[in-house]
Amino acid sequence: MATPEIGDAIEASDSFIMDEMEYRKYLQRESAIWDYNNDIIGSQQIGFDRGYEQKTYEMIDGLLDQGVDISIIAKASKWSVPKVEAYAAKRKRG
Repeated sequence: MATPEIGDAIEASDSFIMDEMEYRKYLQRESAIWDYNNDIIGSQQIGFDRGYEQKTYEMIDGLLDQGVDISIIAKASKWSVPKVEAYAAKRKRG
């Protein structure tokens, strides 16, 4: 070993892994951290998706209010023409 500290750390690590109960606790902590981080990332993605969806509706509403052609709105929104037509019809009823 290059330094006694590294040797001590390796020895402590080996004895930690040999203690099954402590090793299980370690794995549980790591698993909890992993789950928490995945939940946070998932929540951020859901929030982003909802915001994007809301902005798309606002854009479509604005374009429909201005009388822009449905095919242009479909291209701008990445929606199909029938979907934009259905939304426009629903808006008129609604």
